[in-house]
Parts: sequence; structure tokens; C-alpha cells
Amino acid sequence: NIGIVYADMDLTCETFPNDDTVDPQAYQHAADQFGPGDVAVIFTPDDTHYDIAMKCVERGMHVMVTKPIVQVLSHHRALAAAAAKKGVLVAV
Repeated sequence: NIGIVYADMDLTCETFPNDDTVDPQAYQHAADQFGPGDVAVIFTPDDTHYDIAMKCVERGMHVMVTKPIVQVLSHHRALAAAAAKKGVLVAV
């Protein structure tokens, strides 16, 4: 039974903003709570992916984004260049 195998695993996670709050800029505070080498999982409306991913990359964080990763080619190129400069991964 998988429940036995993972019985002692902590399944809690922080969400930004809290579940009872609406704050379109919460990603800025969230990114500031983490540092280089941490991973951000971005599961937000498509038009927010670029700003959030770029903020995280600039902090040296790896990023996983639901597709589409960005909406325009210029954002794709800018995000790829920033990730290469910081030595982090951006993935779908």
C-alpha cells in the first residue's frame, strides 16, 4: 500500500498567496522567500508565466512552467538567455 510507504512524508507546501487571498503580485513576495538552487513550479494563467518565471530565474531559481511557457517568441528568447546566464533550468 502506497500510504504505508509514504506514511511519514511531510506533504505540506506553501502557496503564494494564501488560499484565501487574491494578489496578482504575490509571485514577487514568493520568489523573495527562496534562493538560488530552489525550484519554482508555475501553474498560473498563461499570460503571467513570463513575468513570474523571469523573476525566479533572476533570483537563480530553476523553473517548471505549465505550457505554454510564454506567449511570444521575444519572451522565450529573453527567458532562455537569462536562464543560461544564471545557469538554471527552465522546463515545461
